[in-house]
Amino acid sequence: MPSGWRSFDADLLSAGDVGGIEGAPSGFADYVVARFADEDSAGCLLSAMTVTSVHPAGYVYGSENGSCGGSATLYAEVGGVWGVALAMQAMPECSALREAGIPEGLGIRCGHETGDREY
Repeated sequence: MPSGWRSFDADLLSAGDVGGIEGAPSGFADYVVARFADEDSAGCLLSAMTVTSVHPAGYVYGSENGSCGGSATLYAEVGGVWGVALAMQAMPECSALREAGIPEGLGIRCGHETGDREY
């Protein structure tokens, strides 16, 4: 059964680059424009974003860099609002991905009770 995740290749350095994410889930481009325009709740400014995978159920995987550092990042749309579901500095626990509602088949490694596995 297909996972639903689709590979994507977009490097964004400003809000003007959102044309590079045409085909991402609905509303994500608006979220990206807003992220580049304003500080987040921690006072951090976004300077670059990479989108590597998208899922039609409202999930995006990539990375972001900004004034507070960078991370591999999973974005999700919850109740019609986009946001960061999980920011990762190291291999995440599989349970954290499940708890965040991230669909399997993403293709990243995650920690499991007996080691690690592909999620």
